[in-house]
Amino acid sequence: MTNTKWVLVAGGFENLSSEHERAATALGRMLAQSGYGLIIGRWTGVDYFVTRGFRDGAGPTFARRLMQVDTTGGPETEPKPGRIGFRILDPRDADGSHTYSHEAVSLADAGVVVPGCRYSKPAMDALIRQDKPVLPVASLGEDAFDVFIDMLKDWDNLSIRGALTRRQFLELAMPSNDISVVRRLLFAALQSQPVLFVSYRHADVPDAAARIAELLVHRYGSSSVFLDVEGLIPGRNFDVELERAIASSRALIPIVGPRWEGDQNPMGGHRIADPDDWVARELLLARSSGCSVLPVLVQRTALKPAALPASLQWLEPIQHTQATYADLESDLRRLFQALDSLILSAEHPAPVAPVPGAA
Repeated sequence: MTNTKWVLVAGGFENLSSEHERAATALGRMLAQSGYGLIIGRWTGVDYFVTRGFRDGAGPTFARRLMQVDTTGGPETEPKPGRIGFRILDPRDADGSHTYSHEAVSLADAGVVVPGCRYSKPAMDALIRQDKPVLPVASLGEDAFDVFIDMLKDWDNLSIRGALTRRQFLELAMPSNDISVVRRLLFAALQSQPVLFVSYRHADVPDAAARIAELLVHRYGSSSVFLDVEGLIPGRNFDVELERAIASSRALIPIVGPRWEGDQNPMGGHRIADPDDWVARELLLARSSGCSVLPVLVQRTALKPAALPASLQWLEPIQHTQATYADLESDLRRLFQALDSLILSAEHPAPVAPVPGAA
């Protein structure tokens, strides 16, 4: 898997509570189902439960995406995954005798800390020094919460600020019965290109589009969302950039307000029926590229089939989300659930963006 992102998980190796065991198992299952590779230390404690969850989530081929610092010991019935070189991370550190290696930290794209990370702190510190994101599951307390506090104290100097807001990071300390927060924030921290395209008519509801884009950014990260006002690179061709962004996205979200169809022309037709209308072109590009289309209706209850050209009649029966200015975040919960299923799972790989105009 050439595009696999590898996650180094650190945690305690003894005296784990049942809550910690459940969280570690759920974390491993989530990493497998989301398509990540897993790097762990040995076979004890958190590492064992994460590995077991990862095995259950990935199935018989789990060892292809699992590597360990030390493969000795552990249940004899378990297949041994690949081993990472055993060069100690930093012998000068107080915890430098622990078993995380330079190779493990170099290979990892991110780190996740489950309670009991005291002996794994050199690995997490090394990830941070290499500008790689670290997510401590602070809601479970103990050492993970200590790492969380240390990161907050140094927040202005952390590279993770480029991917997550402080408000997003604070979600890691909020009590939760599942691992969904880590799933979303890990995706946001590692995402490098847009997977959500917000489509809207500038003369319709640009303020609602901007607010919805802001909510999507908070949930999925700043690099995951394309809004043409902010997403276009100065000096680039407008048409090419929009086509490229749509082609690389998994979902296009049309924001449909009272004036979405556009002004009427002297013949009685609406702007949306004009072949050169960019709102219509964005929708057709999304459909041709296999991108899901999830309309959000703002201050209206339905589309107007009579105003749509034949090429866009497929929009009318699509299930949509209704939203008002009063409580956009609450109104969009169903949309968020649909997007979680669509973009956070390995079952829906992102399409490869073609170069517009290439043969």
